[in-house]
Order: sequence, then C-alpha cells, then structure tokens
Amino acid sequence: MSDESYLLFAYGTLQDELVQEQVFGRRLVGNRDSLSGYIISSIELSDGSTSHRYPAALGTGLHTDVIQGIAFAVSPNELKLADAYETEAYCRKQVRLGSGKISWVYIKHRQSHPIL
Repeated sequence: MSDESYLLFAYGTLQDELVQEQVFGRRLVGNRDSLSGYIISSIELSDGSTSHRYPAALGTGLHTDVIQGIAFAVSPNELKLADAYETEAYCRKQVRLGSGKISWVYIKHRQSHPIL
C-alpha cells in the first residue's frame, strides 16, 4: 500500500475476509469503531435472476443511534475498488467516527432502491 491511505468504515459485507480478498486482493487491517447518527437499514439488490438484501447505513441525526463496525486502512486505489463493489445503490460520505477519526463510509443512496 502507498504512503497515502484513508479509513473506510465497514459495517456489513466488507467486514468479511473472503469479500475483502475478492474486492481488494488482500485481508484488510482495521480497528473496531462506531458511527453515531446512523442506523442499519437494508436495501434489496438484484442480479437479474435473484435478489438479496444488504445492510445500508441510514442517517437519522440522532446521537443515540450508533452503528458498530471496523475502520480499515485502505489506499486510494482500494477506495476506488470499494466504490465499484458497493455499486450505485450506495454513496460514499466522509464522517467522524466515535474514535474521533475521519473516515469514509458507504450509506444508502437516496435516489436508488427503496428502504426496506
């Protein structure tokens, strides 16, 4: 990985080491963290033949709503790979985590699939 890195907060499938190996070609290293003001909702995505539900962070603005996850260190190129993996159903947003660190997180894209 280059000297330049970002934090990527994962609360769903990107925490899975097999998914990490498929998306990034390696297992990511990170630390447990949290994100206030969000809840985990879900979205349904279809590949044409089957549909699956996936977690999707939804902003509430309430400090009592907290998502637990892992903040992973990723390179700029790996962030682009994550963009491709998450699809247009999500959008990437910069947030402050419970640790005080600044991180990217994928949240539900409001123009895409309905909240389920």
